[in-house]
Amino acid sequence: MNDHTEVAPPNEAASAGWLPDPTRRHESRYWDGGSWTEHVADAGVVTVDETPVENAMDLNAASTPKKCPECLSEIDGRATVCKYCGERIEGVRCPACLAMNANGARLCRWCSTKLATAAAGRKLTAFTVKADLIGTFLIHQKFHPQIAVFSQDKIVVTTYGFMALSSSNEEIPWEKVAGFRHKSGLIWDEVQIETRGQSAAVIGCLSREDGARIKQVMQGLEK
Repeated sequence: MNDHTEVAPPNEAASAGWLPDPTRRHESRYWDGGSWTEHVADAGVVTVDETPVENAMDLNAASTPKKCPECLSEIDGRATVCKYCGERIEGVRCPACLAMNANGARLCRWCSTKLATAAAGRKLTAFTVKADLIGTFLIHQKFHPQIAVFSQDKIVVTTYGFMALSSSNEEIPWEKVAGFRHKSGLIWDEVQIETRGQSAAVIGCLSREDGARIKQVMQGLEK
C-alpha cells in the first residue's frame, strides 16, 4: 500500500492507487484514476464502505463548525446562512453596502444595487416580436398590434391605443424581471412578465413560434 501525504481531489486525473481517505472515516481509500471507490483500508485490512463519498464528506463538513462573522455563533459547517442572526455568510457581496447575497442574485437584497454577476454569461441576440393583427382586433378591438423588443439590456413593450392615436412604451431592465407566465391558447399565446417595483407587462396575441421563443429566453434567466 502506497503512503501518500496529499489527497487527490475526485475531479483530478491522478494515477490509480491507495490514497488518504478524503472523508477521514478510514486511513486509505482506493482512487481508480477517475473517482473514489467504496474500497477502504485500515491497518492494512481492506473493507467496503457503503456510505457514498459525497455524503461522508458532507458529514465531515458538518462536524467542523464555522463561526458567523456577525454574531460570532458557531453554526453547521455546511451552512450559508446563520441560524441565529439570519445573516448570509456565503454568497455574492454587494460592492455598495457590502451585504452578502445569494449566488446568482441580480440585485442586492438591501440596497438594490445591480450586482456584477447579474448579467454575467447572458448573451442575447436582439429580436422583435409582433402580436397578430387579427387577434388584436378580435380581442382588443384595436388595429395596431403590440410590439416587443428584446435586447441585451432590456425589454421594451409598445402598446397602441385605439386607431394608434396614442401609444405607451414600457421598458423593463432585465435586472427587474422577477418571473414570467406563459399561456398557450387555442390560436394565440400570451406571456406575462412579472417585475420588481413595476406592474406586470402582458404581451398577448402572439404566434406559437413567438410565444415559444420568449418562453425559452425567460427560462434561461432561471438557470
